[in-house]
Amino acid sequence: MITKKVSIHQWIKLYAGPDVELHFRYAVLLNQICVCFTYGLALPILWPITLFGLINLYICEKLQFAYFYKQPETFGNELNKIGLGML
Repeated sequence: MITKKVSIHQWIKLYAGPDVELHFRYAVLLNQICVCFTYGLALPILWPITLFGLINLYICEKLQFAYFYKQPETFGNELNKIGLGML
């Protein structure tokens, strides 16, 4: 590709994807699961819909992390423990 950038750092900054914001991903995941658990007994069709949504979310996230986003910062297990505690 031909650009007017004069250094490798400028080129990488131009073509690198956005930063990863994990708190939005946890919010979507917890929202899907909580809605399914809340209304799943009254609407049994919600269980397969939620399963499809979670599988779709998993596949899309894997592809986005592989090809779109910058390399995420290293996070500890605190975020995972809080998310599991909420479930």
